[in-house]
Amino acid sequence: MVERAKVALVFALLALPVLAVEELKTPGEQVLDELRAALASGETGRAEALLTEAGELYAWPATKGERDRLFDALAAATRSDRPSIQCAALRALGATGAPKAAELVEPFLRDLKTDAGGEAATIAAIQAAGQIRDRSLVAPLVKLATKSNQLTAADQAFLALGEWSRDSDSARKQVIEKVLSAANSTRRNRSRWNRLRAPALRALQRLCGRKLNSYEMFLDWWKHAKTLRKPFS
Repeated sequence: MVERAKVALVFALLALPVLAVEELKTPGEQVLDELRAALASGETGRAEALLTEAGELYAWPATKGERDRLFDALAAATRSDRPSIQCAALRALGATGAPKAAELVEPFLRDLKTDAGGEAATIAAIQAAGQIRDRSLVAPLVKLATKSNQLTAADQAFLALGEWSRDSDSARKQVIEKVLSAANSTRRNRSRWNRLRAPALRALQRLCGRKLNSYEMFLDWWKHAKTLRKPFS
């Protein structure tokens, strides 16, 4: 009995240095280490979960250097040949809200692919764009809303533009003008407008802060509101 206790104590003492090293890691360092291992071993599901964690930890880094490493890991994952990894990385970039993420997201809004994985990446990029809300992303979102043959992508592009309701008044004004123009362009194709009317009007409701339910009502309201000093009050 005494011998067993001694053996257990020895194993416990041997484990202490390992535990101490693990305890010294910050959450960001641990996630980055585990992400590298998951990507290297092909554990796609685990890697997707860790990318989500990395995106959340971006706001809580131990140091600026750690924040940069988290961002770089997300950027690298957007270049993965696994569509689900790309999507997870794009969603995580959106969660960071970092303006510099716009240049990584924007190519996915332009280079549209029709395969299932490519379409999923486009949707993830559109949703990320709505979270980042960088000015450079407005034009490609408007183009998707008005030109894309993937109507789900067009639908999501209108909704993403509605996220600018959380931005400054000056930014909202510019986006309202763009969305009104996009909606008017879409109305010229009756079947397309029937499909996209709801997300277009939902975007305008959020941007304008008004419970109106037709393009004409928003247009009339905006003609008056844009002359006011505080159109959203």
